[in-house]
Amino acid sequence: MAEQFMLQLPNTYVYRLGGLFGKNRIFAKYFANRICTTGEQPANFVHLDDVVQLIMLASIKDLRHRIYNVVAPMHPKKKDVILASAQKYGFDLPLQFDQGDHFQKVVCGSLLQKELDYHFIWPNPLEF
Repeated sequence: MAEQFMLQLPNTYVYRLGGLFGKNRIFAKYFANRICTTGEQPANFVHLDDVVQLIMLASIKDLRHRIYNVVAPMHPKKKDVILASAQKYGFDLPLQFDQGDHFQKVVCGSLLQKELDYHFIWPNPLEF
């Protein structure tokens, strides 16, 4: 409902953000010493630094569409992102990775990237 309300306003764009990470938002933190059932899913994530840049660019350029998906171009498995961010930031690993949710949707964010000729600061969630 909020999205539909916003689209009624003139000169308004909607950014549908993937999982937002960066600064104190570290993926491994949410799985430390827990069981992870989503490890095989693709990571449809975006870094805060890229979101800020995309908002700034959109404020000075004309966009052709009103709704955009905003995700990093690379989509490693969530398990791999958890392992990489745990190692990088010193978080405990999950107790285990269970086969759970088999949802495998990859969100494409290339439309906004192409329109703004944007090159991601953080294209790979393994490096967040």
